[in-house]
Amino acid sequence: MKNPFGLVVIGIDGGVINKFLSPNLPSSIVDEAVALSRDIYRLLQAIAEEFNYSLPKTISLVLDDYEIVLIKKKDKIIVAIHYYAMPEGKRGEVLAEA
Repeated sequence: MKNPFGLVVIGIDGGVINKFLSPNLPSSIVDEAVALSRDIYRLLQAIAEEFNYSLPKTISLVLDDYEIVLIKKKDKIIVAIHYYAMPEGKRGEVLAEA
């Protein structure tokens, strides 16, 4: 079983510009990841401005079911989503493919 992967390009305002998704990536995961990415980016941006810091080039979030990497490029944010797609009991185990 291949793990689904997706790239979503969003603008600084949070609107989705383009999507490149695996066919087996659930749309609910994509919607959740994009919403979380917007919120995390805005939160970190506010903190950075408050303390006069700059934002990092990449931000990684590791959750139970998927991992998100945010990459800032000019006036866009690239959201990379790696969905583990493993059953509840199989998480953390190494699965061999035949």
